[in-house]
Amino acid sequence: MHPLYQQENTTTRIIGITGCLRSHSYNTALLRAAAALVPDGATLEVAILKGILLYDGDIEQTHGIPSPVTALKELIAGADGVLLATPEYNSPVPGVFKNAIDWDTK
Repeated sequence: MHPLYQQENTTTRIIGITGCLRSHSYNTALLRAAAALVPDGATLEVAILKGILLYDGDIEQTHGIPSPVTALKELIAGADGVLLATPEYNSPVPGVFKNAIDWDTK
């Protein structure tokens, strides 16, 4: 049997990242609703971007990557998939969301 088909006992882990900081945002609520609806054999963990500093190369150079950024990177690296839920502001994504992507692509 092909190795990809031998994963019957594994759980698919999805990380949902919300582009909002508000606790009661619609996007966060949508991710929480999706987490309640994932099928057996899958999980959806919601990650919130609170605590992630604005990207600053000086901070990275003198103090390294901040721990909230490292934690988000580890969540993404350990996931089988990522689900993004974010509002748009006149077409682009919010700054906090773009900022998290800037840190996480370093």
